[in-house]
This record gives sequence, C-alpha cells and structure tokens, in this order.
Amino acid sequence: MPRLFPTARGVRKTLSGSSHKGSRHDKYQNNHTSASHSTCTGISLTEGDADWIVRKTETRVAETVAKSNYIQKHCKLYKLPRFALEDLEMGELLANGGFCEVREIKSFLVSNDLDRNSVDPKRYVIKHLAPKLVSKPKQLAIGAKDLVMEGFVLSSLNHENILEVKGFASSGVSGYAATGRIDGFFLVLPRLDKTLHRQLHEWKVAVRRQKKLLRKASDVSGDASAAVPALEEASSSEEAVEDSAAEEVDTFDPEQFPFCAARIQTAVEVSSAIAYCHRNRILYRDLKPANVGYCFEEDRVKLFDFGLAVELPPSNDPDKGFKLPGNTGTARYMAPEVVRSEPYGFKADVYSFCVLLHEIMALAKPFEKFTGQEVKEQVATLGRRPAIDKSWPLSVRKLLRRGFSDVTEIRPSMEDIQDILEDLVDCF
Repeated sequence: MPRLFPTARGVRKTLSGSSHKGSRHDKYQNNHTSASHSTCTGISLTEGDADWIVRKTETRVAETVAKSNYIQKHCKLYKLPRFALEDLEMGELLANGGFCEVREIKSFLVSNDLDRNSVDPKRYVIKHLAPKLVSKPKQLAIGAKDLVMEGFVLSSLNHENILEVKGFASSGVSGYAATGRIDGFFLVLPRLDKTLHRQLHEWKVAVRRQKKLLRKASDVSGDASAAVPALEEASSSEEAVEDSAAEEVDTFDPEQFPFCAARIQTAVEVSSAIAYCHRNRILYRDLKPANVGYCFEEDRVKLFDFGLAVELPPSNDPDKGFKLPGNTGTARYMAPEVVRSEPYGFKADVYSFCVLLHEIMALAKPFEKFTGQEVKEQVATLGRRPAIDKSWPLSVRKLLRRGFSDVTEIRPSMEDIQDILEDLVDCF
C-alpha cells in the first residue's frame, strides 16, 4: 500500500486498519449466522472488486485529506473504538439512501466503551454502503470515498449540533477486502429519533388538522391542504433588497404560526452547526431536511451525513468562490452557482440554508411540482425562488430575500443568520 499522510500521524493506520488476510474472511463466513445479517442479500464483493475499491478509496481519501489542514490537525477517528462485523448484532433497517444503509445495533457482542456507557445499545446504528452498489462500480467508488471521508470529518468536528462518530470497522478501508463484503467498512453512530424531513411532515399534518377543525367550528368550507408556494424573482442587487424591505411592515402574529418556537429553534440550531463548520473552513454542500435529525435524549438538533463536506483553502474573503465540482448536493436546495458549475464557496451553504428555512416556515417542499432538473432550470436559468409569505416575521423575510440572491455578496454569512434567528426565538 502506498504511504499515506506522512504528516498526519495515525491517519494511515485508520485507513488500513490491522492486517487481516483470508482467515479473517473465513472466520466471518463461518461464525456469523445472525438472522439480521442474512436478510442483507447481494452484499458479496468479488476479490478483484474488493481489492480495487480498497486501493481506489485509499488513494482518493489520501488526496482529499492531504489538502485538509483542519482534518489533519483535529481528526480523532483513529482513537475511536473499532469493531468487526461479528462484534455487532444488527437489527432492523432504519434508512436506505442513495449510497448507504443505516441499521440498528441490537447489542454489542464484545465489551467496549460504548456498551459500558450506554443503557440501551439500540441508541447506536451502523452505517455502511448499500448492497445495490455491488453492481455499480462508479457509484461504489463514490460512496466508499464519501463514507470514509464522513468518518474523518465528523471525528474532526466538535459541536453540540453535529452528530458524533463513535466507532468504525476494525480493518479500516481494508475491511472490504478482508470480509469480501460491501459492508466491510462502516461507521458506528448515535441513533437519531427522527429527521427534520419527518418532523416537517408531522407539523404539516397537525396544522392541516387544526385548520380543518377551525373551519368546522366556523362552518366554512375549503381545502385543508397546504398551498403550493408560488415563485418570485431573485434580488439581483443590494438596492433591490433594501427597496423591497423598506416597503414592508412586520405583521407577524405568533398565534397564527403553529409550533412557532420549535420551528425557529430548529433553524437556530442548524444555523449554529453550519456557522461552526464555516469558521473551520468546512463547506457542507448537502443541506436538506433529510440530513438534519433530532436527538430526544439531548433535546438537540443534529446535522449529519458529511460525505460531501470539503475543507476550503484559507482566504480572508468570505465571498470567495473556489473551483469545485458543480451539481453537487440535492437539486432542490442547490445554489445557482453550483448548478452552473461556477466557482462557489460558503455562500452556497447559505443559499441552501435559506431554502431549508423557507421550507420550515411554509411547511411545504420548495419547487414541489418540479423535477430536480426543472428546479435547476428555474433557479439557475430563470432566476426563480420560492415566494416569501408576507405574514412571516420581517427579519425572516429580509433574511430570505438576501439569502436567495443570485449575487453571493448580498447573501448574509451563517453567523449573521444565526444571530438574526436567535434574536427572533428570544421573542417567543
């Protein structure tokens, strides 16, 4: 294996893990007969594919981390507990995304710090590549690199609103070859109770029910479903933003905004997590409700899924754009400059956050009637944005109007956004 990270102590050890030959694979196949694992079909890798994905992932991760001063300085992945697959009794499938699956850990079959410190082992999950990638080499390579990088990034960050990584596969990336399985490398993470995607749906259903009851009480007929938000033009200049704001008055009534404090507090905590990332030069690049979760035990919002996160080079210019891969992230929340494959930076996350904030306020998916490709055209070519409701707090309307701008210099910083939302939530 090539020498990895000569200046980053312990990182090479993290990638390669301890040496496991064929006997390790045989031991796994012979001893592990858990019914929960037998339900995972099509997870075997050929020897050639396994060796290839190990080499490919090690090389790509090495190149990425070599450019990341922050990760090299703060990464703690190699200090975390390590587990073999047979050390874990797995339970139900909890989530199945584009590249990865998340499964419940029913119990730890070996003594470890997590087991001793947790009353319920089910508070942890295992995240590994999805079996469907076995037959898709290109996606397999992308997913493997993103999963390993997520471990590096999460173990480098320390913030109450960012999910911690608690452990990983004992063989490191070599686990793909050591086990011959697509789940040969995995991360152990705390289990979240629900995602913001789910919470938004629950709020929407509750609001719809309230409106329906009010209509019945007043004997007024009508459609109880939420209206699909209209679209409007993005502001193209500082003057346009200021002129629009000058004509507005604050008519916000918290009594007419169900779950107001909880919704704004969610936005505050997400903004805090992103602002922390930006202070450390980390660009998140995939902000959306499905990547925000709730931990009831801590009573906190948690940002997770850092597979697309990247460290930006040093710069004193907060608006500076960098040459990065375009069309990265999720179309509905993607900044116009990212869609157009132009240089981009932290203000791309700001745009994505504002789309997320709009969804929290409207309780409706942005661009709901459009496909991903149609959203890109609406945003990047036609300059359309979700319409901002005049009944919302004036500070939120101003924030969204600036954050939706096609001009990155007009968009506020995440720290400014956090301050604005914290001032708002203090009013409730």
